[in-house]
Amino acid sequence: MYGLTLDDEAPAWRVLCRMVARVHGLYVPEKSHNEWKNHFFDKVLPGRCKWTSAPDNFTIKVSARFRPGETTQTTEKVYVPFNQRMMILKKGEKIVNEVPERFKDSLLGNTMSDPVRLPRSGRVCDRKVIMLHLRRHKTDPFTNSRLTADKLQPCPHLKHEIEEWKRTSSDPLSHEGLLVDANGIRQLAGRIGDKIATDLLDAVMEAERLEHMGTATMRSQASAPADTTAPATTSAAVPVFVPTEDIDTEREVHNGASPEAELSDDTEVLDDETEMWHGSNGPVMPKAMREKFKRRVQKPRVVSVDGNKIIMFQPGNGVRPFLMSSCFKESPQEEIYYQSVQHCVERTMSGANSCVLCYGQTSSGKTHTMFGSEHCPGVAPMALKEVVCAASVLKGLNVGVEVKLRYIQIYGREVSCLLTGNNIEMLRDERHEIDLRGCGDVVMESEEDVDRLLAEGRARKRMAATAMNETSSRSHTLILVDVLQHYQGVNVQSRMCLVDLAGSERVKKSNVEGLAFSEAVAINRSLLVLGKCMTALSERRGHIPYGESRLTLVLKASLGGRCATSIIVCCRHEDDNAAETLQTLRFAETCTAITSTAKAAAVDAGKALRVINTSLEKCKRRLALVSPDDPMNEALQFNYNSLSRKRAMLIERHELVGKMCP
Repeated sequence: MYGLTLDDEAPAWRVLCRMVARVHGLYVPEKSHNEWKNHFFDKVLPGRCKWTSAPDNFTIKVSARFRPGETTQTTEKVYVPFNQRMMILKKGEKIVNEVPERFKDSLLGNTMSDPVRLPRSGRVCDRKVIMLHLRRHKTDPFTNSRLTADKLQPCPHLKHEIEEWKRTSSDPLSHEGLLVDANGIRQLAGRIGDKIATDLLDAVMEAERLEHMGTATMRSQASAPADTTAPATTSAAVPVFVPTEDIDTEREVHNGASPEAELSDDTEVLDDETEMWHGSNGPVMPKAMREKFKRRVQKPRVVSVDGNKIIMFQPGNGVRPFLMSSCFKESPQEEIYYQSVQHCVERTMSGANSCVLCYGQTSSGKTHTMFGSEHCPGVAPMALKEVVCAASVLKGLNVGVEVKLRYIQIYGREVSCLLTGNNIEMLRDERHEIDLRGCGDVVMESEEDVDRLLAEGRARKRMAATAMNETSSRSHTLILVDVLQHYQGVNVQSRMCLVDLAGSERVKKSNVEGLAFSEAVAINRSLLVLGKCMTALSERRGHIPYGESRLTLVLKASLGGRCATSIIVCCRHEDDNAAETLQTLRFAETCTAITSTAKAAAVDAGKALRVINTSLEKCKRRLALVSPDDPMNEALQFNYNSLSRKRAMLIERHELVGKMCP
């Protein structure tokens, strides 16, 4: 279209990106994490819709960062499931307990349940077996002497030994052969899935999103017509009602338990108990063994972090991988910014919304990742300074740009402005949007403005010392950047939200009580609602539960419609914090809503292509059923074309030409 082919070199694609950006009033950064060819198709080409009505396209990218310098791990052996133990079984090695000879029936050789001794021969047989023999022959099978049932001698002590052996043999923890040392865990980590290519994972996740979008479209087509009567609107703003935070009786948390119950001092580190007993394919161990397992419970541990895959040992489920878009161990702040945040800045300057969230346990490095320090700035200062730079570039293209910043914190039920110190009243305006009444907004024009505004807000943030962190954030911190652009009589408004979430914590570890305990409950509740919203957005559900928390109500404007969301989950590597790391990675998996089929497909290029082909075929059939006037038709077509292009590039890159049908 612009005179270049897919085989041209990177400099040519970079020139093409800048040409299209100049024509359409777009911002292209000086440095791109992706190849410039991918940058053109993924960001610049869709950006041409900046000044027109572009289709809704929610995308989410989840990265994991481990706090640097922490690698302390124990060498304690752990129990793994039978199928995983078989993967590293050495030649001649056995893992199944042999039946002792004295427990075997002398006649048939099977394990006895009710042993009896034969008086003449002295042999021991199972009562059922010998009774069947006596019905026909009436003799001792070993001496041929006459024998009747009343002459059989019970063996109660042997019976008790057999029952005890059967009971312990049915307990997975009794099999010493299932014990694996640290070296065996590393072997398992290497065998459970090869190294996953980032482009395969991104393509498979996009196929999953297309599948969710198509399902949502068909559901809306099949549903009954909604009531077209418009709700009564008034010019005056009305207060926002947030039920789950204002009414204590309405609590919705995992497994039906309240946050207070989850955080009680008597709570053991058994967060994965439900999954431990009941996996995705049913119970993984007998119910009778639960209490024994609890007494001998093992703790999770991080096994390895490699590329975009984190391997963890999870009690009851063995070694399992968690897939991320990127994983950072000793990476500098700049690398995290360019890989996980910069695309959100570019998306915002292209007229779409974006949101960057840092999530994790307290003391995992969320605030450092987001804000950094004076000599090591975090992703928030870098993003804000690039927004200022982008505004300057766009002004050179005759695009009018105004950037306003709001800096707020959410502390329990209180919402306040960190720039003025005023309390904020959350009101719903006549367009049913959230109005932050009392929040100051400041025009941001230079990098000096960025440093000054961040310093003012930092001085008003709520901090508290806990057993895990001397400067623990006790509130959610949000930076709202509103960008208003106008070009040739067309106005475009977009928002970028940078969120430093308060740390999820376990009261038993943080040793908080009183007010701090209530803070922890409110923090965990709002994080739960955030996870529900992210899952609903990823799966294209009809209802997004924004109204269940003040945090999600404020984020609603940033997450809705055309939105690029980047979540950086912050973790700790040492075994003492592995339970919290496991919960953090589960939250990340919940947000991406990637299925087990997609995880398996992302390992192999051929499997990934089959998943993509299936998704494209389903979408094509659905497009034929959707009315051209339906708003979802344009969004489906847009995502269909995007996935088709990625499919062509995967075939070219992984040399799959001729192996898979279109």
